[in-house]
Amino acid sequence: IIFNPTFTFGYVLNKDSSSITILKDTDSENVSVYKTILLSSTPINFALNMDRLYVIRTGLIGIELIKGIYSDTPFIEKVITLPRHPYYILMIPAFLKESDGYCYVSLSGGAMVSVIQGTNTNNPTLLKTFDVPTARSKLAVTPNGKYCYILSINTLTIIKDANTDNPTILNTLTLSTISNLYEIEITPDGNYIYVLATFPQPSSLIILKDASTDNPTLLKTINFTFIPSKVSFLKNGQYACVTSNGTG
Repeated sequence: IIFNPTFTFGYVLNKDSSSITILKDTDSENVSVYKTILLSSTPINFALNMDRLYVIRTGLIGIELIKGIYSDTPFIEKVITLPRHPYYILMIPAFLKESDGYCYVSLSGGAMVSVIQGTNTNNPTLLKTFDVPTARSKLAVTPNGKYCYILSINTLTIIKDANTDNPTILNTLTLSTISNLYEIEITPDGNYIYVLATFPQPSSLIILKDASTDNPTLLKTINFTFIPSKVSFLKNGQYACVTSNGTG
């Protein structure tokens, strides 16, 4: 589930019914279903930008842009073609001017991450594609939109100027020679990166500092007696919550 910036609407991806459900009044005790948008095939991932949904679904080598999601007749505005099947999408809001807006898409059919520009407009287009160490990478962005982190099996690739028309690879950090890194989050203040690793045992949480600078560095590693599945933060960033998949 994802929420709009004011937390008044929530969006739920339904793989079983090939649809996305929109919930309203999610900031109150009166939350209810607002509408359900049917898709042509099973959704894999999606992102929100104002009144637009950017959807990854099976069988589509691209991103589907759905507009008018709050109207009676939401419609497909266009499909943004990508080099390979998409896997994961991350939206970066416009910071510099209203016509901007970018999203980063990791691909499953090749070790690449594509950048789409103009996501706030009616004509978003493919800006560029980066080669990265592995396919199916996870992504995270600093709150200021300047740095995008691409998580591969044991490395972290840093994209600088991620919210501009000229993003570039700043560096690639090797966090471990053998770890299986699979989840990444950045604290609300943009200072720290949290990375979950499941292999080798014990599972661990790798924390880096100075995330919103050109030189993030390793701060510490915390080992677990269980297998973690997700890390998230309270709104004020004072606490990190690590959930388990029920094993270990």
